[in-house]
Formats: sequence, structure tokens, C-alpha cells
Amino acid sequence: MSGGAGLRPARTAASVFRYHERTGSTGRGRELRNHHSAIHDQQSKGSQVMWHPRLAAGARAAARVFAVAGWLAVIAAPLAAWRYTSLFERLDPVPNVGNTDEVIGRLRPCAPDEPFAFAVLGDINNLDSRGMTNFKAALRRAQEPGVRFLLLGGDLCGHTTRRAYGFGLAQLRAVAPAIPTFIAPGNHDLGVTGEGKEFFLRAFGRDYASFLYGNSLFLLLNNGTYMLDAGQFAWLERTLAGRPPGVRHVFAIAHRPIVDYLEMPTRYHLDPDEFPVLVNLFERGGVDFLFTGHSHGNRRYRAGRTTYLVLGGRSKDRPDDAYLPLVVVRVSGERVEEEFVPIAPQREDGSMLEEYLGVDPAGWAREHARGLGVFAVLLLAATWWSLRRPMRSTPG
Repeated sequence: MSGGAGLRPARTAASVFRYHERTGSTGRGRELRNHHSAIHDQQSKGSQVMWHPRLAAGARAAARVFAVAGWLAVIAAPLAAWRYTSLFERLDPVPNVGNTDEVIGRLRPCAPDEPFAFAVLGDINNLDSRGMTNFKAALRRAQEPGVRFLLLGGDLCGHTTRRAYGFGLAQLRAVAPAIPTFIAPGNHDLGVTGEGKEFFLRAFGRDYASFLYGNSLFLLLNNGTYMLDAGQFAWLERTLAGRPPGVRHVFAIAHRPIVDYLEMPTRYHLDPDEFPVLVNLFERGGVDFLFTGHSHGNRRYRAGRTTYLVLGGRSKDRPDDAYLPLVVVRVSGERVEEEFVPIAPQREDGSMLEEYLGVDPAGWAREHARGLGVFAVLLLAATWWSLRRPMRSTPG
């Protein structure tokens, strides 16, 4: 035979299938085609780099764990943001804190001739992470046995916004002062034009008030916006003129000092024209002490019968004043004694750091958009890999 005429042409799987289909044996053709496809798949898989079974199983398990944790974080993040908003925008009064009749009514009864003690903290310096830690250290000393109540000189909040107030109140609510605590508003609480006054009134009831305790009259004054307004000044005159005969001492607290460290009135504290008016009023009204803060330094001086205590603390320019001064005042009949309790700057304890609880969720997300994008890609990839069926090898 020449030219290979006697050789039979090679048959492909398709031609075999068509042959058996023409002859009626389609089952045999389908069986051959499936076998050919299986051989082709096995050859394709053999050309790929195959993972070790244990390594592949471990990687898939890690991807599954990451996917579950990631989706839980995605679900929890909006809930946490909602909780943050609801917690730090609440202006509910804090028990035992405020200038209301309810807090005044919590004072332990004191007879006119009974000795008593109270504590004064002139300037909180804002309840951010460091300010809160310092405040807790001062509060522990102020609540020692024998101290009946606490006077605060303001600057509770860092900014005059609802969220800043809510943050400060949440901090106060966490420490829960055990003794009645009264507060004179500071410039950080009220703002330059008094825009924070509404929040202060909702949180603490009144921005100026008075109460009687033992043989003494106590005045909570509002000079956070530089000067007393006409209504408050008239109230102060009436209160001093109408004090009961049995009152032997008058204690006042305000945020801004009447004079600075050099005993000279400055625009930074009060209107110079108001300075002699207030000094004369305190002299006529028999004010024994005026406690103030604001100046971030500490000083004691006397004008007439009135002792002026500036309890600013945490001075950046005066290393000797770099502490938060707490004063415990003891009253017994005609005698008044002061005890200075310096609170050294405390290290942040991390219990309520503003960096974590005082952030704006939307602003934080914008600031970390790139990292969140990478996290989203990794989460989707891990989810896809953990859900796809594992690749099985075909036996040869």
C-alpha cells in the first residue's frame, strides 16, 4: 500500500461522540466526552502551583476569622457611633452637682455654732483627659471626712458646644461626687459672647446663686464673660444687704480674678471700671473671701477686709505654680483657717481619654479614609476566599 492509504485516521472525542450518536449509542459517546473533559481539567490543575493541604486549610481558617471579626466591626461601628452621640450630647444634670435648690437641699444640716469645712477648686482647666485625671485626684482629697461640700471655679468644658458639654457631664457622672458640688461658670463654659450659657443653665440650673450654711453666706458669681451684668449686680447688692443677722462670714467664688498677679486690673480679667465698684461692694457687704481661678497661677492677697485667692494652677510660665491647688477652709465661730492642698500634675490614666471618647466619628472616618479603604478590600477578599469551595484534586 502506498501513501498510507491503509492507515485509519485518528478519532477525536467529538467524532467518536458523533459516530455513537448516529449509531444510537449516545450514552457511550457522552461517557467518552466526560472522560476527555476530566482529563483536560486534571491537566490544567496540574499546571498550577498546588498548596499544601494543611497550609491551605490554615490560610482559609485565618481568612474566615478575619472575615467574621471584620463584619462584626462593620456592624458594631454604627452602633458605637450612635451610642457616642447619645452619650456625649446628653445634658442631663449630674447628681450632687449644680446650683439648684435640689443640690442645696442635699447639704448636711449645720447649726449656726457648729464647726464645718468646705473645699474650693479654683479652676478645673477643662475635663479633657489630663484635666479629668487631675480633677479625680483633687476630688479624692476634697471628699475626705469632715468636708461638707465643694466649690468649683469653672472651666468644666473645653468648648461651648453641646457635645463638649455632654462630654464634660459624662466625665462628672462617671466620678460621681459624693458631696454637694457647686460651680461658678468659667469663660470656657460660657464663651466670649455667652453662647454657652444655655447649655450651662440646662446642666447646672443657675449661673449665679447663694445659700446659707452654718454661720456663713455663700455666693456663686458669674463673671465668665468679663463682667457681672446689671441684673446680677443688683441681685448681689440685695443679697449682701439683706443677709440674716446671724451670718458672720461671707464667701464668694467666681472664675475671673478681679486683679492680676501684680494687683492691677486688666482687660484680660474684668473691666477696669468695674474693679473699684466690686471691691467697695465686697467691703461694704462684709465679704471675707473671694475665690477665683482662670489665670493659671496661684496668689493670695488682701484688699480691705476681703482676702482674694487666685487658684488657677497648671501654669505654663510659672513652674512653682504648676499644680492644681485645692483649698480646704475650716470655719469655727469667728475663726477661719485655710489649708492649701497642692495636687501635683497627674499622668493620664486612660480611663476616659478624649482621644477615644471625644472624637467625631465622621471626622475620624474622613481622616482615616485610606486605611478604611484597605480594610474594606481585605475584608471582601477574606470573605470571598473563606466562602468559596476548596479546590479538590482529581485522582489520576
